[in-house]
Amino acid sequence: MLTDDVYVPKCMRCSTTLAIKPTMKLLVSTKCGHELCDVCVDRSFVAGTVTITCPGAKCAQVLRKQDYELKKFDSGIVHKEVRVRQIDLREFTLTESDFETLQEYNNYLEMVEDFAYNLVNEIDVFETQARIKQYLEDNRARLRLASRKRQDELNELQRSLRDEEAAREERRRHAKAEQEREASEIRKQHEAELQQLTRAGTFLKPVKKEPDADKSRITFTMKRVVAEVPLYHYVPRRVMTGGPAVPPTPMLQQSFGQLPASEPDGALRGAGVDNSLFVKRALSDAFAGLLM
Repeated sequence: MLTDDVYVPKCMRCSTTLAIKPTMKLLVSTKCGHELCDVCVDRSFVAGTVTITCPGAKCAQVLRKQDYELKKFDSGIVHKEVRVRQIDLREFTLTESDFETLQEYNNYLEMVEDFAYNLVNEIDVFETQARIKQYLEDNRARLRLASRKRQDELNELQRSLRDEEAAREERRRHAKAEQEREASEIRKQHEAELQQLTRAGTFLKPVKKEPDADKSRITFTMKRVVAEVPLYHYVPRRVMTGGPAVPPTPMLQQSFGQLPASEPDGALRGAGVDNSLFVKRALSDAFAGLLM
């Protein structure tokens, strides 16, 4: 229905619109393009009714229930044209490669469009159907060859899609195997580190416990493991300077007399540094390398 040049979907029998009933399902006839709601279609084919006459004005098309389908387009004529092309013209599958010249292909397309226009608008329907039948009979071998060619192209496309999918699946399996291998290497590395810790010191080790009588799951507890390691033994560091050994502090006091009176600051004195260290350091630097 057109109101102020705006198309409003409407049932031709009960005049129900989507504005009145938003849940309405509008069905369209694929033979004439007229619209009925799902309720009216069910009511029309009740009690064993097989065919009905279209309720459209000046339309006497005889319809069956399977001639109605859920509306997908704004215009019912589009549904009718889709049906004509899918059913009446389904065998017209020739392409440009099936003709010797472009002019022949254009004439073929124009002929097909004339057939579709006449059937959709119901112009010389019987004559058009006779012309379609005659063309199919005259070009049966050619159409069959073109159909076989289209089928071979479709099979090749499907084969290519299957090969591509198989290649993607192979790449996914390879990536998954690579991830599992890396995870296994990391797990082995962690186990090796744990074994080193076991030999080197104390750490917590998970211990598996038997499942309880009323439970089917296994629990884990932590057990402290102590490894025996040797005690630390201090070894004095020997510094080889290539020179004579520095005399002890009493000999320094006897040889040099009074040592420097300056005392180290609090931090050095707390670390065990006394004023004799400066003299020992000066002597060690002065005589380094004399005996080399």
